[in-house]
Amino acid sequence: MKNYKIILSTIKHNLKILPPRTDLCQECATKHDINEPHNRDSLYYQIHFKMKNGRSPNWEDAIAHCDKVTKQLWRKELIKLGETLPEKANKKEVKRK
Repeated sequence: MKNYKIILSTIKHNLKILPPRTDLCQECATKHDINEPHNRDSLYYQIHFKMKNGRSPNWEDAIAHCDKVTKQLWRKELIKLGETLPEKANKKEVKRK
């Protein structure tokens, strides 16, 4: 089991990814309008986000840069689709730095 942990640690610290094409969103490597959410399911977004934040992204992370109306619309539709959102997001606007 020790060897497994060493390999994972090495991969975590040496991982590098190429940036997306210039015509794509530089956060999620998907083509979308500036006020649309990032593609949470994009492999690039998942890796890029985890490298920066140390955890996997959720839908709140993907919509964090959107305006209030867009966030509310997306939350409503995600809940209809059975997605689980962080408890804080269901009660009030999540504050981002």
